[in-house]
Amino acid sequence: MSVKGRSGAKFYLSHDKRFMIKMIIGEEVALMHQVLQQYHAHVVEREAMTLLPHYVGMYRLTVEGVESYALIMRNVLPSNLKVHKKYDLKGSLVDRSASEKEKAKDLPTYKDKDFIGDGLKIQVGAVAKKKLISTLERDVAFLTRLKLMDYSLLLGIHNCMEAQEEEESEGEDEEADEDVEEEQEQEASCSGDDGLGAEASSGTATGSGTALAPPGGEAGQKAAAAATSGLPKPFIAENAKGATKAIEQGLWPVIDKSVDVFAVISDDEVEPKIYFMGLIDVLTLYGTRKRAAHAAKTVKHGSRAEISTVKPEQYARRFLEFISRVVE
Repeated sequence: MSVKGRSGAKFYLSHDKRFMIKMIIGEEVALMHQVLQQYHAHVVEREAMTLLPHYVGMYRLTVEGVESYALIMRNVLPSNLKVHKKYDLKGSLVDRSASEKEKAKDLPTYKDKDFIGDGLKIQVGAVAKKKLISTLERDVAFLTRLKLMDYSLLLGIHNCMEAQEEEESEGEDEEADEDVEEEQEQEASCSGDDGLGAEASSGTATGSGTALAPPGGEAGQKAAAAATSGLPKPFIAENAKGATKAIEQGLWPVIDKSVDVFAVISDDEVEPKIYFMGLIDVLTLYGTRKRAAHAAKTVKHGSRAEISTVKPEQYARRFLEFISRVVE
């Protein structure tokens, strides 16, 4: 599956939804080469506890003499759980609402003003908040040193109660389908028709008789785990209060810590959730083009407006202040 990002870049999702593939242009390729050594040093220094993108590799593809580059990274969002709401948070309020076109999508990406308008908080509890903010502070400080800005915190929300209601509704639909099938079988039995084609009813079958393990099966999971064994460790914060309540109600899904590395369990006893959070779009350098954009937006909106295009130090400060306010 492929989608286009806001910059026009193409994104592809792997078949198991665990990896994102971003097609990048020359500037990003050069910047990736420039920061890779420092990125690796940061990950090692932090003992792999980071919310920065988890890069797997970068490949150059040449087709009919045309070169393109693919950047592979872990998907922040879960591979096996439904995301009920998704936000892209920068800490800026100017032009930070989802468009009507975006809202029409099956899973829209909402923005800062939408998040505030929805009256939401990221409820993880004091212990998990301290760990989350501490990790973000170190990651953002690293990006600031490299003069990088315009990044976002991608937030995906899995609502456990909503998921259970959907599962129960699907179960009822399946039961209704089974009742219809049973009635059809009874009618076929009465008419002497077993409902099978000639080849099946004669007892013959085609095929080699060898069943291949699907990509999501045990073999596929082992292969994927082996391929990602060297990546940063899971950033998972478990909150006893919210988790215990969800477990007692039978709402809590199984979280694979080797896969759902960006998962943070909510501390909400009333409506338990799982948050998936990670930094995205980190390869934007505050260079000549961004300085020009900053000047233009300042003229348009005023010097005090919370525009997204600002100097890296100011961007980092505002970003961290906003995230600190919305996490509790």
